[in-house]
Amino acid sequence: MWIRPSGPVNFRARSSVNSGCDAGHFLVRPWAAAVPPRGGAALHEGTTTTLITNQGSVRREVVIDAGAEELWAIVGDPGRVQEWFPGIESSHLEGTARTITLSSGQVVTETIVTRDPLQRRLQYSSDGPMCRRHLATLDVVPIDEGRCLVVFGTDAEPAASALALGGAAGAALENLARRFEEAR
Repeated sequence: MWIRPSGPVNFRARSSVNSGCDAGHFLVRPWAAAVPPRGGAALHEGTTTTLITNQGSVRREVVIDAGAEELWAIVGDPGRVQEWFPGIESSHLEGTARTITLSSGQVVTETIVTRDPLQRRLQYSSDGPMCRRHLATLDVVPIDEGRCLVVFGTDAEPAASALALGGAAGAALENLARRFEEAR
């Protein structure tokens, strides 16, 4: 089975872009898929063509001294994003549509894709002026009774948008951790 892109793609060597931050904290990897050569002819054994799109993926994470349920009550409620995500002034939730107003006054409409309280996973997507496609995934993973790993992944096109959104996600996680530290 071949994976075919939905939009235009650039053919070039497989690569990763590292922003220079600590390893594992801020890494953009353009998405790649093996594709058949032109004309759809079968590949010879051991021969692949790598297809790189202009999409990027960034993952930020933080360990927070708080219980999973306590964290999920804030992070898992799409209507409370302005309480912990810097730069978001307000949000309005109607069904699966969330409208956020940024401190700049820009209004962004997002779609809640997944809200899974059992896995403690929240996903939302948006299309807007900054990026053609954006999918954010937020996971709260319990480490023990009083500590959790919170992972914020963002996939975006173009890849440069992933860097900007990943930076914002990192700031949001730092703010969330600070909020729980101050409450203790």
